[in-house]
Amino acid sequence: MEEGEADLEAWEMSLRERMHRVGAVVLEQLLNTEGGGYEGSRRSCPNGHGAVFVEYRPKQVLTVLGPVEVERAYYHWALVKEVVFE
Repeated sequence: MEEGEADLEAWEMSLRERMHRVGAVVLEQLLNTEGGGYEGSRRSCPNGHGAVFVEYRPKQVLTVLGPVEVERAYYHWALVKEVVFE
């Protein structure tokens, strides 16, 4: 290869890496538009117990595009001492 010639493989790998990062950002935004499983400030289970919404919490998911972080609704079941992520 002569001086000044572009290394095609290096360019391709660099472009692929950047496109994966862009794709991961877009995927993360799409996944976070659906509300994170939020069903109101209170919800009930089939047994009639109540759960109270606490907050949104992040969860990291590894995808083919790279890691993405999704916000999930976090509920606390007071009577059963359970925590539920939707």
